Amino acid sequence: MSVVAGKRNVADTPANKMFYAVDSARGLAVHTIRICSNPKVFDPRYNGVVDKIVGLAMGIYADAWEANHVLVRKDPDGKPLQSDWEIRRNYEVSAARKCSILLSMIDLSKQLFHLRSRKVKAWAQMTISTRADIIRWAQSDQKRYSSVK
Repeated sequence: MSVVAGKRNVADTPANKMFYAVDSARGLAVHTIRICSNPKVFDPRYNGVVDKIVGLAMGIYADAWEANHVLVRKDPDGKPLQSDWEIRRNYEVSAARKCSILLSMIDLSKQLFHLRSRKVKAWAQMTISTRADIIRWAQSDQKRYSSVK
């Protein structure tokens, strides 16, 4: 019996957690760019603030992308190399921190640009969800590379 693609159970593997995190970060960046590109809402006098908001969202996506592309090689004993793991971990932590900073910028935007609460709530929820995906991915990697000291 066939199952509709949207209703299939997908295994909760490290690869899928990574996919969700990077996909979520990309969605957040696109959403942020689209919101901030409306000059009727985001007054051009405050382009510096808008540029920082867009830069943060793009930074979240870039860090998630970079973390995904760090190959954690193994030493001759078969253990993951600590240097590779630290680079990957730093990108994951940076992306999660930028999500927290973006939340503060969203709050600032609400006051500065008089954004509707519904729009702010959806944008903030997307940011919180992205941060949670990145944190789950980092925790999965922590377990996966736990032999690194």
